[in-house]
Amino acid sequence: MKPVGKLGSRWKRLRSRSEDRHRRAADAGDSTAMYDLGMLLDRRGDLGEAEHWYRRAADAGHREAMFEVGLLLRQRSDLAGAEQWIARAADAGHPTAMYDRGVTLKRRGDLAAAEYWYRRAADAGDANAMSNMGALMWEKDDPAAAEEWYGRAADAGNTVAMSNLAFLLEQRGESARAEDWCRRGAAAGETEAMFGLALLLLDREDPAGAEKWFGRAAEGGHVDGTANVALLLDQRGEKAAAEKWYRRAAEAGQGVAMCNFGIMLKRQGRLVEAESWFRSAVSVGYHEAMFNLGLVLEQQGKLAEAEDYLRRAAATGHGGAAFSLALLRQRMT
Repeated sequence: MKPVGKLGSRWKRLRSRSEDRHRRAADAGDSTAMYDLGMLLDRRGDLGEAEHWYRRAADAGHREAMFEVGLLLRQRSDLAGAEQWIARAADAGHPTAMYDRGVTLKRRGDLAAAEYWYRRAADAGDANAMSNMGALMWEKDDPAAAEEWYGRAADAGNTVAMSNLAFLLEQRGESARAEDWCRRGAAAGETEAMFGLALLLLDREDPAGAEKWFGRAAEGGHVDGTANVALLLDQRGEKAAAEKWYRRAAEAGQGVAMCNFGIMLKRQGRLVEAESWFRSAVSVGYHEAMFNLGLVLEQQGKLAEAEDYLRRAAATGHGGAAFSLALLRQRMT
């Protein structure tokens, strides 16, 4: 909210005086004033002049300014220039730049270098780096180290780490501690923690609690949460509501939801729509849908294509597909 009236006018005067002070100090060679002036101009949208002052501060050794130059270059898709400036900031000890450097190197496949920068950032207190260290240790099949790093990140307030720590704890049977971390992550707005909490509640036969947290996760955009809300509604006969949630999850690319939505449509006799969603599920790698696609194609008289999909489903080990394929082949002879 911007101040208006007399208060707004006074605010503008104060901001103008602050800018004048920063300019005088920056012109006199104060690198912190150069950086502060760059920040003020950046927030105002004067990106060209902001970059000018960031660069002057960076050339004077100001590590925060180096990082900001990198971010401005990244915004305008100068990725090589951005990486150069962020690397300089990282070398100068900027914690977020060190974390960013780790992310870049991890994406490039240089795991040893990524770990080096994550460790440096984590030791400087960056919670995201701690969390990514946990992920690296998990990839290296070192669950004890992964738990240690996730624990440090979670204690520092990283909500993704809270979810991942809960997963590790639940895997080794510490459900109470897992639930505690899921609840803490969920309270902080982490949808993966909400989803994990719902699964824990479902496992201990609390469907009402599970539905509540699946719903919260779904409202936050969690696709698997959306699919599970649909499934629970479908199971208790609330078909109209289930269809709405299935459609949302399916349109977001969730393969199981596509298949379940197709099954609902097939039961309602909406075979063309069902076929479309089964095909979509197959296209995203949900092979269970091949069986259902074969059946709905057979219902529509598309026997050759039905045979192909039932054969492919049977090849994945689907028992029902092998039986249905045998019946279809008898029908075709």
